[in-house]
Order: sequence, then C-alpha cells, then structure tokens
Amino acid sequence: MHECQLWHIRKGIPIVIYILILAWYLQIGGFFVDDAIIYGCGEQGKKTYRSYRDLFNIINFADGNEKLHDTQLFGINIISPNDLVKKIACGNITLIIASMYYKDILSDLDKAGADLGFGKVYFTSGKTMLLNKYNHINDLTYGDYEFKKYKCLSEKQKIKKVLFVQDSECARTSKISSCVRKKGIHVSLAYMNDPSGSYSSAHDRYDTVYRILDFDEFIKMVSLSDYDIVHSSNAPDYLTVLLLNSNKPVVHDCHDMMSVCYDIDSSQHVEEYISQKFCAGNLYTTEIFEKFAVRKYNLSGKPTISIPNSITKSLKPKREYDKLSNKTGALHCVYAGTIQTDNDMERARCFDDIFIKIAGQKIHIHIYPQKMGAIGIEYLSRLERLSPYIHNEGNFEYNALMEQLTQYDVGLCYFNVTVASEFVISLASANKMYEYVHAGLPIAVNDIPGHRDFIDKYKCGMTLDLGGDIAKQISAIKSIRISHTLLEDNGLLMEQQIEKLLCFYQDSIEYFNNLNGKITKHESYNPQKN
Repeated sequence: MHECQLWHIRKGIPIVIYILILAWYLQIGGFFVDDAIIYGCGEQGKKTYRSYRDLFNIINFADGNEKLHDTQLFGINIISPNDLVKKIACGNITLIIASMYYKDILSDLDKAGADLGFGKVYFTSGKTMLLNKYNHINDLTYGDYEFKKYKCLSEKQKIKKVLFVQDSECARTSKISSCVRKKGIHVSLAYMNDPSGSYSSAHDRYDTVYRILDFDEFIKMVSLSDYDIVHSSNAPDYLTVLLLNSNKPVVHDCHDMMSVCYDIDSSQHVEEYISQKFCAGNLYTTEIFEKFAVRKYNLSGKPTISIPNSITKSLKPKREYDKLSNKTGALHCVYAGTIQTDNDMERARCFDDIFIKIAGQKIHIHIYPQKMGAIGIEYLSRLERLSPYIHNEGNFEYNALMEQLTQYDVGLCYFNVTVASEFVISLASANKMYEYVHAGLPIAVNDIPGHRDFIDKYKCGMTLDLGGDIAKQISAIKSIRISHTLLEDNGLLMEQQIEKLLCFYQDSIEYFNNLNGKITKHESYNPQKN
C-alpha cells in the first residue's frame, strides 16, 4: 500500500480513525523494521548499508579486523565477531554478511558458537546486491506436507514424443531418457555442448540428436514440431528460460538449485525464478528438495515431482571381480564421481582432508573421477603423492565402471560437510549411492538427513565418524551384505520411476493447456498442497 492509497482511504473517514489505521499500517506493514547487523566494513559493506538502510534498522557493523573494533562507520558502532555471536544469541537479529568470503565468515562464526539456524542470515556478494538467504539445515523441517499422487489423467493423452534439452547431457538425463525410450516413446536430445563423459555416443541412445547453434532456429523448430512435451534440465537454467518462448509445454528438471549451490549473479537469479515459476511442471531429485522449492517459490498448485538419481537395471555389473582385500589383507574403499580441487575448501567435493584421514589408517581409497582437465589431473596426482594408499584409477565408461566397483569393500558417499555445504548435500540425491548398491557395495555416508535416512531405511550402510576409529567403522560397514535385488525390490530402479514420470508429463500438459485456455481441467486433477 502506497502513500497515495492511504490518502484515498483518508477521504472517506474521520481523522481519528485515519490516524489509527496509519499507525497500524506503519507497524504491520514493515516500517517498524527488523534490527540488523552488517558483517563487513569494506566497499561491499558500505554498498550493502546504502542499499538496505531503509529496509532494516542497522544497529551495528561487525568485522574481523581488530583495528576497526570500537570505531564507527556511518556513525554506527563496529563490533567484534565475538560480540556478534553474543548478539545473535540474544535473538531477533538479522545478520547480513557483506563479503565475497561469506563461506569463510559463516565457518568462523559457526566455530565461535554462533547459532546460524535462527533463520535470518543473508549475504551479499560481489556479483549481486540481492539479499541471498543462507539456508540452514534447520530449514528442512516442514511438518505435514501432502504430495500429489500421480495417476494418468487421460487415456487419449498418451505421450508419443519427448524432447530432452540440456546444456551438456548428464548421467541423470541419459538414464531418464533411455527408460522413457524403452516405453516405445520417441526421444530426442538437443544440447549446446558435446555430450560428455563416460557414455557411448548420444546418437545410439536417442532417435534424433540436435546441436543448438542458433536460438531463433531452435525455438522455431521446437514450436513447429510434434513433440508432446519438452524436458529441460539444469544447471544452468538459461535453456529452460529460452524454451518458454516456444509453444510447447516445458518441464524443468532441477538437478541443482543455482542460488543454493553457487554464488550467482542477478541475471542467473532471474533465470532461476522464471524456470521455477513459469514452467508447466517441475522435477527435483529428492522429496526434501521438492518441498524446499515449493516453499521457496510458492509453487503450490502446479505439478511437481521428485525422481531420484537412481540407476537402470541394465547397468547391473555383467561380471564381478575378486575383492582386492582378499589378495592384500587390507581394506579397500572406492569413490566414484566428481572431484573439486582445493581452491575452495568449503565445497562439498573437496576431499583433501577426508581422503588423507582415511588413508592415514592404511585404508586404500580408489578414485574414479569424471573426466577432468589438466588442473584436475594434477590435483589427483598431488593427492596420490601424499599417500601410497590413495589411487587415481582414471575415467571409465559407465558399464565398465560398474564392474570395476565390485572389487572393493565399501563405497564412499562421504562429502566435505561445512556450514556452507551441509544444506546443499542434504537436498541432493547422490548417483553414487545407487551405483554402489547396484554393484553390491555397502555405503559409508555422512551423518546428515537424506543420506542417513537412505542407509537406515534400506540397511545398506552406516554413517562414518572421522573422529572415531575409522578402520573399525569401515570393517563394520564391509560386513554388511547387500542383496543383488535391493534396488528392484524397493522400487528404486530408474525404470520403476518412469510410469510416475509419464503421468507427471500428462499432468503438466493439462496444466499448460488449462493456463492457455485450450481445454478444461479434468475433475480428477487435485493440485498438491503446500
């Protein structure tokens, strides 16, 4: 409500009543603002102050530079991190971290005993002056939540052709599309960059493959085509935004939420918002991720679904190798997946400390990384030089990788958990959990939601405490026997997700057509509740 709107209210009522309404508006409407502390007194802190001084009551600045303590900036006292921790403990404070090093600052505050789960922590970075909310693991509690139960709405609305679109085809897209194709559905792939990694040619797995070279021609092709639906995968989100200019229903498969996983700029925030809000339907990798997205972007009422990063039945190892531990008498663990270099120790897949601690107990770690550039190869070589128990086994095609996994004792689904990465890891569905189980390996995981819930539910591993007796724990995990049909018996194979996915496609087409006024919504359509 603006000032002019308040004045229109004034014209029809006595002045005393108007003053009471104005007082109520000022209090309820946000003019009695939250107290806030800005961490950072450099240029970013000054910009943040100028941008948000009208939205918050800035009561203090904070900074790690001792020379600034007990001085002032803009007439406001600068306090130490220790004093900041005390003020956070008192409650009802909004914290705005104005620094590109917000991850390090969060880590330092966490170590100093700050309760960062109180829900009012934001950061601004050099890339954007937007207030980015720091998502804490405490945010993953939602109480009662109803998921839509997908049943096909219409026999006449059978899916015949699907176009998969992604910047560069990933494992998830490959697995989903191959299982959709097995249903007799024509599947195509459109991509910007060459399909990567450990798969055979994309032309063998799709009926048609397009390389996107011109955006206008691509959108024209999609709009004139007979595809029933477009399945667009991130990250990043820009191709989904592009596809919304076509006349086809588009579903957005959100593998990673950019604003949660990365330090993104303003245009990428806009792309994420558009992708989440304006597609015909949204896919996520876990139920907890789906809940988070529905709440963050207020998606109640539109089709959403969670499809885990599960594995196909065809990737079951054709042969199994003898266990290396039977030959060497030592324990052998394996990690298969992405490796991040040590440029950012806050990243989830920076494994320096983890691998060195495990190898320090004379436990072998065999690494099967995704394809890496020269920097990544040198990084792995450096890790190997640190310990004779760390081995880079190189990159393998997917089927060959699954066979390679069988020779080890324990699969590591263990990440570098920090205050900056814990939330991201908790949302994710790790490909490697399904791969390890499919290869008959028990899993070692972090003690975090999602991963812990998975191993508890399916009795396929244990949490690993690096502060305890690592060798004893790995030996205990090794002793867990994994059924060769565990995934299939529990409906966890990708093939077993596809009927639900096709029903979701139908629902998304219904939603799209209804928004565009083409058909009337079926009586059986029951939007999910938030």
